[in-house]
Amino acid sequence: MEERRNLVLQTSEDAFQFRRQGDVISPKLFTAALEDVFKLLDWSGLGININGEYITHLRFADDIVVMAETLEDLGTMLDGLSRAFQQVGLKMNMDKTKIMSNVHVAPTPLNVGDSALEVVDEYVYLGQTVQLGKSNFEKEVNR
Repeated sequence: MEERRNLVLQTSEDAFQFRRQGDVISPKLFTAALEDVFKLLDWSGLGININGEYITHLRFADDIVVMAETLEDLGTMLDGLSRAFQQVGLKMNMDKTKIMSNVHVAPTPLNVGDSALEVVDEYVYLGQTVQLGKSNFEKEVNR
């Protein structure tokens, strides 16, 4: 069911109703806010070191993958990201926030705020099943 929102604008004279019709500005505003979030972060020396360059995250719209060498670094990065989100009025969806590792992750859960993050063997990113060290094609064909 499509959610409808009505907005009543009122001046000193007349009031009229405005119904949102799938505007094009909202994604642009979100992207600008998200860009500001990442400017607030100091992830120097964090991420995955590839030939001397640190790769900290991949992002497409509101889908973000944060990468780190250690679970401790990942916790530092996610805590900072969560705080930066709050500063601009955004919130991480902790139900969709997962940990995936190419090494064994300690049984001690990683918490961001009050939420313990689940360790998974695979997840779907941008509509594609991701499994480290395994062929992704069989799962995708069956999906």
